[in-house]
Amino acid sequence: MPQLVQRHFDENYYDEYRFELSKNGFEKIGQGASRFGYKRGKTVIKVPYNSGGYSDCIMEAYVYRRFRRADYCGMYFAPCRLLPNACLMMPYLERMNWDDVPMWAKRMDGGQCGRYKDRIVAYDSAYDITSFKTQALEWAKVKRP
Repeated sequence: MPQLVQRHFDENYYDEYRFELSKNGFEKIGQGASRFGYKRGKTVIKVPYNSGGYSDCIMEAYVYRRFRRADYCGMYFAPCRLLPNACLMMPYLERMNWDDVPMWAKRMDGGQCGRYKDRIVAYDSAYDITSFKTQALEWAKVKRP
């Protein structure tokens, strides 16, 4: 189970953290419904900008740990690690061309997948794994927002 120091979403904390990432050479590469993505080299850090993003980071880390050697409903997940501040760190993956995306990924929100080693993996699956939210928050010892 993760040892979180950031036990809830705090807008001021994450604003400062994003500033620190930028100062340390991370480039903002995108924004989703609840998180910003920052990249440096081959590493991405997803930073929440609302409480949903905070939960999403925890859910993706939980589901990866639970299914890292197996698939869940045909989906495979990109390796990731929950940081102590509840941001999510993972490898940077190039988004696949829609014509090359497997059917399981086309059924996901946005089909956001890429190739990691010899496997096609989802790198943004939060919308598709919301059924694990309660279990994930319990795993992280965080109260449900």
